[in-house]
Amino acid sequence: MVIAERIAAIHAADCGVYGARNVHAERGRQGHRVARCTVERRMRSAGLAGITLVLEGCASWPLCGDAWRRHCAPNRRGSDRS
Repeated sequence: MVIAERIAAIHAADCGVYGARNVHAERGRQGHRVARCTVERRMRSAGLAGITLVLEGCASWPLCGDAWRRHCAPNRRGSDRS
């Protein structure tokens, strides 16, 4: 596999959530050393991007299973405190 294919595979395996930093880290864990700027450039040229966690309006968020739905609750900062 070439670099771009491995990057796309890692990105797809995590439901399109991973950005360049996480893809770079995952490649390192798999033993494929490549510069982060290379991952960023290849992802940009392939049209791949990670998501940004936004707690409000996440109904339009591309969810992938219940694990991500749990992070989709409204921001309740301070509401649990007395």
